[in-house]
Amino acid sequence: VLCYAFGRPIEDKQWTAQALRLGFAALAAGAVTALLVDGLIALVALGVTPAAHHVALIRTVTLCAAALVLVSGGAHRQRRELTRLGYAALALVAIKLVTEDLRLGHLAYIAASIFLLAFTLIAAPRVARARQKA
Repeated sequence: VLCYAFGRPIEDKQWTAQALRLGFAALAAGAVTALLVDGLIALVALGVTPAAHHVALIRTVTLCAAALVLVSGGAHRQRRELTRLGYAALALVAIKLVTEDLRLGHLAYIAASIFLLAFTLIAAPRVARARQKA
């Protein structure tokens, strides 16, 4: 994660270099997101025993937050691969909502997940445009 964060962006038009940068960015973002999910589940476990619907909502919250951070960081730092990963994370949240949340969740947790996805789908392009102007 630190190697990717401190590396300077290179403007290479070759698809192999772009794919390599996208792979490293995905690896770094996935590692940070997984650690965040693990930490949040451990915090929730201090108060209650988390059920499957709790874990599903925690994953949705974390992925939506990661998507917003990736889109914002990609627009601000001029790193196109981060913006692409942010939108890919949104697609992953939509797939996760259908395959996991609807199958395992309770109605209130499903509604919260749908709200978070809708909010993130609306906010991500606006955040990207605002960060590009700044």
